[in-house]
Amino acid sequence: IIAVFRKGAMKRIIFVFLFIINLGFTQANYSLSFDGVDDYVNVGNDSDFDIDNTMTIEAWIKPTSLSNRHGIFTTRRDNDPGSFQLEVGTSDLGSNYVAVSGISSWVAGTGNNAISTGEWTHIAYTRNGTGDNHAIYVNGIAQTISTNSYTFVNNDALKEIGRGTSQGQHYNGQIDGLSIWDVVLTQEQIQSHISTPPTGNESGLVGYWDFNEGTGTTLADQTSNGNDGTIYGATWSTDVPTA
Repeated sequence: IIAVFRKGAMKRIIFVFLFIINLGFTQANYSLSFDGVDDYVNVGNDSDFDIDNTMTIEAWIKPTSLSNRHGIFTTRRDNDPGSFQLEVGTSDLGSNYVAVSGISSWVAGTGNNAISTGEWTHIAYTRNGTGDNHAIYVNGIAQTISTNSYTFVNNDALKEIGRGTSQGQHYNGQIDGLSIWDVVLTQEQIQSHISTPPTGNESGLVGYWDFNEGTGTTLADQTSNGNDGTIYGATWSTDVPTA
């Protein structure tokens, strides 16, 4: 009888333990939803973001609309020379593209229909120094891109998620798991992050927001740099990407 009781008790303990773990994971799965009108997240202008021309930017996105230029992450305001933004959308570059734009010029962009509305998509941009050393990945697959000569210059413009040039071009849809690196990730590393996101202490990672708070107006930076974002208008959602 004692042996049976111990076995049953152990099963109950294991069950409760696994249930708590599973509940924790379930409750941690959130994204932010942006309305395309005035929602954005301000992550400041700390020197941690002075990444020059060697970088990687990754994010999960689920756009509701791609009818305009929509900023995902931007360092540019009021025509600051040398600044840039990672964007998606439709304009003279084409439709349903992923691109990085500078002041008055495209830096690098995909062709048409690289992404779609209503679908979670992992996008990544890398640049290895000045010159024509760009790459854009969609769901870990390198895209054929067009490029223009452009040099990024660090500036004091606010770094923002979900809003584009001159505080316009707001993003419409959801964003999750955005990271900024001062190193060039390989395609294999980018692909690995689709199924296994960063932890926050990786070498070269200068900013990482996992969007897992689920409440409040603060988007916590998971790195030790502590560049927490302030949320303006965007709302929490339990709709998240599944690798």
